[in-house]
Amino acid sequence: MDNFQGNSNEPQNDNVTMNGGTDFGMNDFPNDDNTTAQNPEQGSAGQGDFQNYNYQSSYGASMDLDKQKKKADKKQKVSKVFTCLILTLIAVFLLVSSIMDLAGKGEQYEGDVVGVEEFFTLKHTVNFIPTGVGHYYYGYDITTGEVVIFRAAKNFMNDKSYDEVIHISGKVERLKGDAPSKISKYQVGDIKFKYGTTKYVNAQNKTYAIYSIMLVVVLLALAILGYVLMTKGVMQRIKAIGGIYFITVIGVIVFAVHVITMR
Repeated sequence: MDNFQGNSNEPQNDNVTMNGGTDFGMNDFPNDDNTTAQNPEQGSAGQGDFQNYNYQSSYGASMDLDKQKKKADKKQKVSKVFTCLILTLIAVFLLVSSIMDLAGKGEQYEGDVVGVEEFFTLKHTVNFIPTGVGHYYYGYDITTGEVVIFRAAKNFMNDKSYDEVIHISGKVERLKGDAPSKISKYQVGDIKFKYGTTKYVNAQNKTYAIYSIMLVVVLLALAILGYVLMTKGVMQRIKAIGGIYFITVIGVIVFAVHVITMR
Protein backbone atom coordinates (compact mmCIF):
# COMPACT_ATOMS: atom_id res chain seq x y z
CA MET A 1 0.00 0.00 0.00
CA ASP A 2 1.30 3.25 -0.93
CA ASN A 3 2.06 5.65 1.87
CA PHE A 4 -0.49 8.57 2.08
CA GLN A 5 0.52 11.71 3.89
CA GLY A 6 -2.30 14.12 4.82
CA ASN A 7 -0.25 17.30 5.08
CA SER A 8 1.94 17.52 2.07
CA ASN A 9 4.72 20.02 1.96
CA GLU A 10 4.36 20.41 -1.77
CA PRO A 11 2.78 23.61 -2.92
CA GLN A 12 -0.89 23.41 -3.74
CA ASN A 13 -2.13 24.54 -7.08
CA ASP A 14 -5.35 26.51 -7.14
CA ASN A 15 -6.04 25.41 -10.70
CA VAL A 16 -8.59 22.71 -11.15
CA THR A 17 -8.19 20.36 -14.07
CA MET A 18 -11.48 19.43 -15.61
CA ASN A 19 -12.15 16.57 -17.95
CA GLY A 20 -10.82 17.63 -21.29
CA GLY A 21 -7.63 19.10 -19.91
CA THR A 22 -8.75 22.70 -19.59
CA ASP A 23 -7.32 24.66 -16.68
CA PHE A 24 -9.41 27.33 -14.96
CA GLY A 25 -7.78 29.80 -12.63
CA MET A 26 -9.55 31.63 -9.84
CA ASN A 27 -9.14 34.91 -11.66
CA ASP A 28 -10.96 33.55 -14.68
CA PHE A 29 -14.29 33.46 -12.89
CA PRO A 30 -16.62 36.46 -13.03
CA ASN A 31 -16.21 39.01 -10.31
CA ASP A 32 -19.27 39.48 -8.17
CA ASP A 33 -18.39 43.11 -7.46
CA ASN A 34 -20.48 45.76 -9.22
CA THR A 35 -17.38 47.52 -10.52
CA THR A 36 -17.01 47.03 -14.27
CA ALA A 37 -13.71 47.58 -16.02
CA GLN A 38 -13.74 50.42 -18.52
CA ASN A 39 -13.61 49.48 -22.15
CA PRO A 40 -10.80 51.38 -23.86
CA GLU A 41 -12.88 51.72 -26.99
CA GLN A 42 -15.81 53.17 -25.01
CA GLY A 43 -13.45 55.62 -23.28
CA SER A 44 -12.11 56.91 -26.60
CA ALA A 45 -15.64 57.39 -27.92
CA GLY A 46 -16.64 59.45 -24.86
CA GLN A 47 -13.59 61.64 -25.16
CA GLY A 48 -14.36 62.22 -28.84
CA ASP A 49 -17.92 63.29 -28.01
CA PHE A 50 -16.60 65.78 -25.46
CA GLN A 51 -14.13 67.23 -27.95
CA ASN A 52 -16.87 67.46 -30.56
CA TYR A 53 -19.10 69.32 -28.06
CA ASN A 54 -16.30 71.80 -27.31
CA TYR A 55 -15.78 72.39 -31.04
CA GLN A 56 -19.47 72.99 -31.62
CA SER A 57 -19.63 75.40 -28.67
CA SER A 58 -16.63 77.38 -29.94
CA TYR A 59 -18.05 77.44 -33.45
CA GLY A 60 -21.43 78.68 -32.19
CA ALA A 61 -19.80 81.43 -30.13
CA SER A 62 -17.73 82.49 -33.13
CA MET A 63 -20.87 82.65 -35.29
CA ASP A 64 -22.61 84.83 -32.67
CA LEU A 65 -19.66 87.23 -32.60
CA ASP A 66 -19.68 87.43 -36.39
CA LYS A 67 -23.40 88.24 -36.39
CA GLN A 68 -22.95 90.94 -33.76
CA LYS A 69 -20.05 92.44 -35.70
CA LYS A 70 -22.02 92.46 -38.95
CA LYS A 71 -24.99 94.07 -37.18
CA ALA A 72 -22.78 96.78 -35.67
CA ASP A 73 -21.11 97.42 -39.03
CA LYS A 74 -24.54 97.72 -40.67
CA LYS A 75 -25.71 100.26 -38.10
CA GLN A 76 -22.50 102.24 -38.51
CA LYS A 77 -22.87 102.20 -42.29
CA VAL A 78 -26.49 103.40 -42.07
CA SER A 79 -25.51 106.27 -39.76
CA LYS A 80 -22.74 107.36 -42.12
CA VAL A 81 -25.04 107.21 -45.15
CA PHE A 82 -27.64 109.22 -43.22
CA THR A 83 -24.99 111.83 -42.35
CA CYS A 84 -23.96 112.14 -45.99
CA LEU A 85 -27.62 112.50 -47.00
CA ILE A 86 -28.20 115.28 -44.46
CA LEU A 87 -25.12 117.11 -45.69
CA THR A 88 -26.33 116.84 -49.27
CA LEU A 89 -29.83 118.15 -48.43
CA ILE A 90 -28.41 121.12 -46.52
CA ALA A 91 -26.08 121.85 -49.42
CA VAL A 92 -28.92 121.80 -51.96
CA PHE A 93 -31.08 124.11 -49.81
CA LEU A 94 -28.26 126.59 -49.30
CA LEU A 95 -27.31 126.58 -52.97
CA VAL A 96 -30.85 127.23 -54.25
CA SER A 97 -31.64 129.96 -51.70
CA SER A 98 -28.25 131.62 -52.21
CA ILE A 99 -28.69 131.83 -55.96
CA MET A 100 -32.11 133.43 -55.44
CA ASP A 101 -30.67 135.99 -53.00
CA LEU A 102 -27.80 136.92 -55.28
CA ALA A 103 -30.25 137.24 -58.17
CA GLY A 104 -32.30 139.73 -56.15
CA LYS A 105 -35.47 137.64 -55.97
CA GLY A 106 -38.23 138.89 -53.69
CA GLU A 107 -38.95 142.41 -52.39
CA GLN A 108 -35.79 144.53 -52.35
CA TYR A 109 -34.88 147.94 -50.93
CA GLU A 110 -32.09 150.23 -52.08
CA GLY A 111 -31.65 153.79 -50.94
CA ASP A 112 -29.71 156.39 -48.93
CA VAL A 113 -30.32 156.95 -45.24
CA VAL A 114 -29.00 159.43 -42.68
CA GLY A 115 -28.96 159.61 -38.89
CA VAL A 116 -28.11 155.94 -38.55
CA GLU A 117 -27.88 154.44 -35.05
CA GLU A 118 -28.08 150.93 -33.65
CA PHE A 119 -31.65 150.21 -32.61
CA PHE A 120 -31.66 146.82 -30.86
CA THR A 121 -30.18 143.32 -31.01
CA LEU A 122 -32.09 140.11 -31.55
CA LYS A 123 -30.86 136.66 -30.56
CA HIS A 124 -31.53 133.93 -33.09
CA THR A 125 -32.15 130.49 -31.60
CA VAL A 126 -33.06 126.95 -32.57
CA ASN A 127 -34.97 125.15 -29.81
CA PHE A 128 -33.63 127.68 -27.29
CA ILE A 129 -30.06 127.07 -28.48
CA PRO A 130 -28.46 130.40 -29.54
CA THR A 131 -27.18 130.40 -33.10
CA GLY A 132 -26.31 134.08 -33.57
CA VAL A 133 -27.09 137.69 -32.73
CA GLY A 134 -28.55 140.13 -35.24
CA HIS A 135 -27.77 143.86 -34.95
CA TYR A 136 -30.59 146.12 -36.13
CA TYR A 137 -30.19 149.80 -37.04
CA TYR A 138 -32.49 152.59 -38.04
CA GLY A 139 -31.97 155.53 -40.34
CA TYR A 140 -34.06 158.14 -42.17
CA ASP A 141 -34.61 157.72 -45.87
CA ILE A 142 -33.40 161.01 -47.40
CA THR A 143 -36.08 160.86 -50.09
CA THR A 144 -39.23 160.10 -48.07
CA GLY A 145 -38.13 160.89 -44.51
CA GLU A 146 -39.41 157.50 -43.37
CA VAL A 147 -37.55 155.41 -40.85
CA VAL A 148 -35.89 152.35 -42.35
CA ILE A 149 -35.02 149.44 -40.07
CA PHE A 150 -32.19 147.32 -41.40
CA ARG A 151 -29.87 144.62 -40.16
CA ALA A 152 -26.13 144.91 -40.63
CA ALA A 153 -22.88 143.70 -39.10
CA LYS A 154 -21.94 144.41 -35.48
CA ASN A 155 -19.20 146.84 -36.50
CA PHE A 156 -21.27 148.50 -39.23
CA MET A 157 -21.00 152.01 -37.72
CA ASN A 158 -17.35 151.80 -36.64
CA ASP A 159 -16.12 153.86 -39.58
CA LYS A 160 -19.30 155.91 -40.10
CA SER A 161 -20.85 158.95 -38.42
CA TYR A 162 -24.41 159.91 -37.47
CA ASP A 163 -24.64 162.72 -40.02
CA GLU A 164 -23.19 160.70 -42.85
CA VAL A 165 -25.38 159.62 -45.75
CA ILE A 166 -25.17 155.84 -46.00
CA HIS A 167 -26.28 153.75 -48.94
CA ILE A 168 -27.95 150.48 -48.00
CA SER A 169 -29.59 147.71 -49.98
CA GLY A 170 -31.02 144.34 -49.17
CA LYS A 171 -33.97 142.00 -49.15
CA VAL A 172 -37.11 143.02 -47.29
CA GLU A 173 -37.96 140.31 -44.77
CA ARG A 174 -40.37 139.80 -41.90
CA LEU A 175 -39.17 140.50 -38.37
CA LYS A 176 -39.07 137.59 -35.96
CA GLY A 177 -39.43 137.16 -32.23
CA ASP A 178 -40.20 140.20 -30.11
CA ALA A 179 -38.69 142.66 -32.61
CA PRO A 180 -42.08 144.08 -33.74
CA SER A 181 -43.04 144.90 -30.15
CA LYS A 182 -39.72 146.70 -29.64
CA ILE A 183 -40.25 148.82 -32.75
CA SER A 184 -43.88 149.64 -31.93
CA LYS A 185 -42.78 151.44 -28.77
CA TYR A 186 -41.05 154.07 -30.92
CA GLN A 187 -43.91 154.54 -33.36
CA VAL A 188 -45.22 157.74 -31.84
CA GLY A 189 -45.92 161.24 -33.09
CA ASP A 190 -44.79 162.01 -36.62
CA ILE A 191 -42.36 159.07 -36.80
CA LYS A 192 -43.33 156.80 -39.66
CA PHE A 193 -41.69 153.51 -40.42
CA LYS A 194 -41.29 152.60 -44.07
CA TYR A 195 -42.27 148.98 -43.55
CA GLY A 196 -44.33 149.43 -40.41
CA THR A 197 -43.28 147.37 -37.39
CA THR A 198 -43.23 143.94 -39.00
CA LYS A 199 -40.56 144.14 -41.74
CA TYR A 200 -36.95 145.19 -42.09
CA VAL A 201 -34.20 145.37 -44.71
CA ASN A 202 -31.70 142.53 -44.48
CA ALA A 203 -28.53 144.27 -45.64
CA GLN A 204 -26.58 141.06 -44.95
CA ASN A 205 -28.50 138.72 -47.23
CA LYS A 206 -25.93 138.74 -50.04
CA THR A 207 -23.07 138.34 -47.59
CA TYR A 208 -24.70 135.26 -46.11
CA ALA A 209 -25.55 134.05 -49.60
CA ILE A 210 -21.82 134.00 -50.35
CA TYR A 211 -21.18 132.21 -47.04
CA SER A 212 -23.84 129.68 -48.04
CA ILE A 213 -22.21 128.93 -51.39
CA MET A 214 -18.88 128.41 -49.65
CA LEU A 215 -20.62 126.05 -47.23
CA VAL A 216 -22.14 124.15 -50.15
CA VAL A 217 -18.68 123.47 -51.56
CA VAL A 218 -17.40 122.32 -48.17
CA LEU A 219 -20.45 120.15 -47.45
CA LEU A 220 -20.33 118.42 -50.82
CA ALA A 221 -16.59 117.84 -50.42
CA LEU A 222 -17.20 116.32 -46.97
CA ALA A 223 -20.02 114.15 -48.32
CA ILE A 224 -17.83 112.80 -51.13
CA LEU A 225 -14.88 112.30 -48.80
CA GLY A 226 -17.07 110.50 -46.27
CA TYR A 227 -18.47 108.19 -48.94
CA VAL A 228 -14.98 107.31 -50.19
CA LEU A 229 -13.63 106.71 -46.68
CA MET A 230 -16.64 104.57 -45.84
CA THR A 231 -16.60 102.41 -48.97
CA LYS A 232 -12.83 101.90 -48.82
CA GLY A 233 -13.04 100.90 -45.17
CA VAL A 234 -10.52 103.54 -44.09
CA MET A 235 -12.64 104.62 -41.11
CA GLN A 236 -12.83 101.04 -39.86
CA ARG A 237 -9.09 100.48 -40.16
CA ILE A 238 -7.95 103.86 -38.86
CA LYS A 239 -10.28 105.09 -36.13
CA ALA A 240 -8.49 108.45 -35.77
CA ILE A 241 -9.41 109.45 -39.32
CA GLY A 242 -13.07 108.66 -38.67
CA GLY A 243 -13.00 110.72 -35.47
CA ILE A 244 -11.40 113.73 -37.15
CA TYR A 245 -13.86 113.49 -40.03
CA PHE A 246 -16.96 113.50 -37.84
CA ILE A 247 -15.65 116.33 -35.62
CA THR A 248 -15.13 118.37 -38.80
CA VAL A 249 -18.64 117.51 -40.00
CA ILE A 250 -20.17 118.59 -36.69
CA GLY A 251 -18.30 121.92 -36.81
CA VAL A 252 -19.43 122.58 -40.37
CA ILE A 253 -23.04 121.71 -39.50
CA VAL A 254 -22.98 124.12 -36.53
CA PHE A 255 -21.75 126.91 -38.80
CA ALA A 256 -24.37 125.92 -41.40
CA VAL A 257 -27.12 126.26 -38.78
CA HIS A 258 -25.77 129.71 -37.89
CA VAL A 259 -25.83 130.76 -41.55
CA ILE A 260 -29.33 129.39 -42.14
CA THR A 261 -30.85 131.06 -39.08
CA MET A 262 -29.14 134.38 -39.78
CA ARG A 263 -30.24 134.61 -43.40
